[in-house]
Amino acid sequence: TSCCYCLLFSVSISRPKELDFLEYFAEMENNGGIMKKIKCEFPQDNILRLHKKTEHEGKNIKCDQCGKRFTVIQKLDLHISIVHEGQKDFKCQICFKIFSTKNTLNQHITTMHDEEEKSDTIKIQPKGRVALLEGCVQSGLFSRVNRATERLLRINGYEVVTVTEQGCCGALHAHGGATDSARRLAIANLKAFDPNHFDFIATNSAGCGLALKEYSHLLEQDSKYSKIACAFSDKVRDISELLTMSDGPQVGGAIPLRVTYDAACHLCHGQGLFREPKALLKAIPNLEIVDLPGEEECCGGAGIYGITHGDLGVSIGEDKVSTIMETGADLVTTANPGCIMQIGAGLILAGASVKVQHPIELLDESYRRAGYYAE
Repeated sequence: TSCCYCLLFSVSISRPKELDFLEYFAEMENNGGIMKKIKCEFPQDNILRLHKKTEHEGKNIKCDQCGKRFTVIQKLDLHISIVHEGQKDFKCQICFKIFSTKNTLNQHITTMHDEEEKSDTIKIQPKGRVALLEGCVQSGLFSRVNRATERLLRINGYEVVTVTEQGCCGALHAHGGATDSARRLAIANLKAFDPNHFDFIATNSAGCGLALKEYSHLLEQDSKYSKIACAFSDKVRDISELLTMSDGPQVGGAIPLRVTYDAACHLCHGQGLFREPKALLKAIPNLEIVDLPGEEECCGGAGIYGITHGDLGVSIGEDKVSTIMETGADLVTTANPGCIMQIGAGLILAGASVKVQHPIELLDESYRRAGYYAE
């Protein structure tokens, strides 16, 4: 069985891998390449159908006899059989059934094979079902980061669900030694986020994420909730972990900007995430990423430390701001709301023009520029 759409070229150079069929075709035409038409031979019709579907369907296919172009193979086949071969029987090129009129063939394709394509689309499974922790500071001051997180997860193949009964993660209570209050808040979240209903629980705040991952430790002495807390903590992932799973985040649109990255303590030291947040930035074309000396050193916010030890927090923050300014970056990214506020305030006080954002915001803008979102 032959495929009449494949062309091989008798030329002096081989086809480069980076050029697809049509690009190579155009290049050979422009350079006067000698073309020889050769049919691809297949031993069975079903193999030919598979070959056509994978190699030719959806491409700009040209009728060799009259030059008319088609985007779907079935239409080209029908065109050849009617216009050039004068064929009276109409053959479906997908299942090879014969029809007496063109209308009955078209109706067959619409009812039988178009529905198969829709069915195939519906069967595509997401990478996982994800519930997002909204957070207290995040939802109050940085809700834009939460919405960007949802958009990025969906573009990268995750199903995002809303959990309405969630509350504070209890991180700041635990920092201040109010462990009983932290446990009560943790239990409330265990009831809201049933781990059996989600594949992952996503966070975009380094401090909150670490608190959720430590629920298993916080409630290990609770006979009623210890096992549930372990199951819960096992499913908690920072947004950078989810987006870098398998083949990594989708590449976005170009942002010509000089950026440096500050590693939030709760993310790098607490959760052990060093590479993942930077991988999000590397998915942005034209983004110049400059190293920040001492990126893993504290910014002075440290949960409630910048409040309870204000003078020391300011001193540590000034060192961080000075280092950021020395990089010459236009923007610094960090993945914790407390760090964003601490560094942002320090940059304003220093009279610097450097802006501070969550890495998610930058990748979200890159996706907007790439046209991933409907306007």
